Amino acid sequence: MYSLIFLATTSFLLSLILTPLVRNIFRRWKIVDGTSEFPIPRVGGIAIAISYVLAFLLLFALPSQAGHIVWDNLGLAFRLLPAAGIIFLLGLYDDIKGLEPWHKLVGQIIAAGAAYWAGIHINGLAGFGVGAWWNLPLTILWLVACTNAVNLLDGVDGLATGVGLFATCTTLIAALLQNNIPLALATIPLAGCLLGFIRYNFNPATIFLGDCGSLFIGFLLGCYAVLWGQKAATILGMTAPLMALSIPLLDMTVAIVRRFLRRQPIFEGDRNHIHHRLLNRGLSPRRVALVLYACAAAAAVCSLVMMNRSTSGLVIVVFCLITWIGIQHLGYL
Repeated sequence: MYSLIFLATTSFLLSLILTPLVRNIFRRWKIVDGTSEFPIPRVGGIAIAISYVLAFLLLFALPSQAGHIVWDNLGLAFRLLPAAGIIFLLGLYDDIKGLEPWHKLVGQIIAAGAAYWAGIHINGLAGFGVGAWWNLPLTILWLVACTNAVNLLDGVDGLATGVGLFATCTTLIAALLQNNIPLALATIPLAGCLLGFIRYNFNPATIFLGDCGSLFIGFLLGCYAVLWGQKAATILGMTAPLMALSIPLLDMTVAIVRRFLRRQPIFEGDRNHIHHRLLNRGLSPRRVALVLYACAAAAAVCSLVMMNRSTSGLVIVVFCLITWIGIQHLGYL
């Protein structure tokens, strides 16, 4: 418990301190978002990634047994660092120099393969085991989907950060309920980083996540969802983690289907994402973020209730019904 509190507090304070430093440095270097009225740096993921790693390093530096306990429980999380590093550097290069969508996709597949090699495996769906031939492509597909889903959601100040924070906290609570200490230790510093970062990212934002931030968050959440699903108490396995990430995944799925039906390039951006539809209805950016925070909170509650096998069927039916009503309300044709 001491280690969890230390990681949460340290990552929060580091993010709170480093974010304005990164903002000021890159504003001086003029690496800012060109579509904004005021110059806003788009590399906030640097502060999140540094804070996340530094929190663990500071814990290991303490003259106590806590560092050894964490080290014993975080073997898998540390094996994930190379994969997460690939995603972060991929996003950072895109923020600074720019990358073609296909180049980004190839890099994401490589990072997902590295995560699979580190031990992130989807071993079953809906109670059925996944064969060796399907295990690798299914895991890569899931990680690439989560990575891009959070990235596509990053269109309103604080939206991707806040939704990512809800998903991270949901995973943390599930880990504590399952007594999954390695997963809890891996997720709690990410929650602290996002909480500190949202202070500067919520409307009106003074710094953006950038691809280095949104891709990094989505990739880690995808990995942690797999670890959660592996320890799920119900036969539905990945269903509860999928609900926790339902807002970004739903937005991405609707975007892909919409572009496919309209015969538009899948990687071509548009202004028909969920947050754009809400903006078109007259909601302010701040209110759009708050509405989707509420949706993320409701999805989080559903995913945690799903852990109770006796109520899982009812939760799925209610969740799907509400999701369908929400999509209809947005006016997609």
